[in-house]
Amino acid sequence: MALTFPKSTIVGLDALELYKVQVKHPANCIYKKHNVDNGIPYPDKTFDYVHCSNALFVQADYNSVPIGWGPKPVGEYLQKNMFMLVNSLKPRLMASNGATEAEFDDLLEKCYKEWPE
Repeated sequence: MALTFPKSTIVGLDALELYKVQVKHPANCIYKKHNVDNGIPYPDKTFDYVHCSNALFVQADYNSVPIGWGPKPVGEYLQKNMFMLVNSLKPRLMASNGATEAEFDDLLEKCYKEWPE
C-alpha cells in the first residue's frame, strides 16, 4: 500500500515484529509491535482508512466477526470502512441484484441498524 499511495503514511501494527525485520519498507511505511486486542495506540480519528489482513489466531467462536467486535476503536474504524466500501460498490450491487436505488438504500438502512454502535 505504501508504494501504491506514496503521499500517504502507512502504519502497520502487529503482535510480532516479522514485517519490520524481514522486509525493507518505503519511507512512508511504519511498523510497530503492538497487540490490537489491547486497543490501538493512537487517539481517535487518527486514521482515515484501516485495512486488516492476515488476522491469524482469532478465537474460533467468532465465526462471522461482527462489525464493532473487539476494542471499540477497531470496531469504529471497521464500521466506517464498511460504509465507504458498500457505498462505493452501490452501482454494481444494484445492477447485479436488479434493485432500484430506493430498494438498495432501504436494505442498507436495515443492515446499518443491525451493526453495533
